[in-house]
Amino acid sequence: MSAPPVYDVPPPAGGRVLVVDPDADTVASLGLMLEMTGFHVRGFQNGADALSAADDFHPHVVVTDLSLPGLDGHGLIARLHARPAADRPAVVVVTGWADPATRDRLSRAGVGAVLLKPAEPDRLTELLRVLCGECVVAH
Repeated sequence: MSAPPVYDVPPPAGGRVLVVDPDADTVASLGLMLEMTGFHVRGFQNGADALSAADDFHPHVVVTDLSLPGLDGHGLIARLHARPAADRPAVVVVTGWADPATRDRLSRAGVGAVLLKPAEPDRLTELLRVLCGECVVAH
């Protein structure tokens, strides 16, 4: 049985966003910021719990770090993209390190954007609005 979410709020009018980062404070602060801008957010500190939650939550977008305990960000992304198209969320990677080879690998894996930490809040929020809007129309 998976652990309960680190961060979960009632659904506002925006899209569903799954936040995954090994640092609980990052999950909580990013989750709060996104919730305050209209997103329904659930947050986790590892890829396995996030993947399990995605089955019930059906996120429009997953925002993840690459350095996760257990199932890392690359594994999480691969499993999310193996889902049927109707249940496949967009993915945004927010990480402390992304060299050109990593960015290329992520692009080939279908990642929508790679942002370096700390991500600019307005840029991330606008990106998620665009991606959630596309996904809401598609779903």
